[in-house]
Amino acid sequence: MPSSGGDPRAGILLHSRYQVLGGKTGFIYEAGYTLVTRLRREGHHDLIVVVMGCDSSSGSFRDARVLAEKAWLSDATLAVAR
Repeated sequence: MPSSGGDPRAGILLHSRYQVLGGKTGFIYEAGYTLVTRLRREGHHDLIVVVMGCDSSSGSFRDARVLAEKAWLSDATLAVAR
């Protein structure tokens, strides 16, 4: 994500212990607020995190961060659905 002109809510991810390699936000009524992002953390594999169904855009960034941290704690594929 760009360092200037980017989504200010991305700070939830950008001020973390990992690198944001790219991402795309969106909203449609059927899926709510969505986020797809690729994250990198030193010493771990890259992750692609997909979040859908959030009530707010900032919620999608928060959920992506939580999912990434859970996935890096385990080496298994993590799939969570509400």
